[in-house]
Amino acid sequence: MLKRWAWLLIVLFIPLAFAESNQSQFTKLQDAASKGQPSAQVQLALWYLKGYGVKQRVELAHYWLDVASKHGFPQADHELGRLYSQGKHLPRDFIIAFKYFSQSAKAGYVPSQLELAQLYESGMGTKKNSQLALHWYTKAACKNQPRAQYSLGKAYLSGRGIKKDEAIGVAWLELAAKQGVGLNNKQIQLIKQKLSQVELHAAHQAVLALLEE
Repeated sequence: MLKRWAWLLIVLFIPLAFAESNQSQFTKLQDAASKGQPSAQVQLALWYLKGYGVKQRVELAHYWLDVASKHGFPQADHELGRLYSQGKHLPRDFIIAFKYFSQSAKAGYVPSQLELAQLYESGMGTKKNSQLALHWYTKAACKNQPRAQYSLGKAYLSGRGIKKDEAIGVAWLELAAKQGVGLNNKQIQLIKQKLSQVELHAAHQAVLALLEE
């Protein structure tokens, strides 16, 4: 009987403690955001956007992201770009998304570099431009972004928008595969059969050098 009461108290207490903890964190975020801290402004926006510990308020999420964006905070631009590109909480607008992803990518924010590359590749929100797509894929790939590495590897394999180099393509595909993106090892081995060990080693070293820059 005592054990049953103990479990009942735990079941009742944990949600209350969790709610109090959330409220405390939320209050701290509000305070920090109001004092002009961009990272807190973004986190507060995401809480409002996802309804995490607070009622979902998309308009307040947008407001705080916009405030952080005006402080030059690239993650804020990235999240605004996602809001407009996904069209889940706001009407989809790839032109506006392109603007925000561009700002964030140029500030060095890797997730936005990938998004910007994809917009240039697809021609969504901007004129299609394979050279700029590859430029931003390369930027993100060199920061170890696996989806960018996969896209760059495919481009080198096919020669799409860039000089064909299967060894370099394989090197990028292998890096992406190690992070669970793209081709599996068996598929990569089939491509490697056509290349010499000298070519593969040189390509591997060249790609690693880019990652270290």
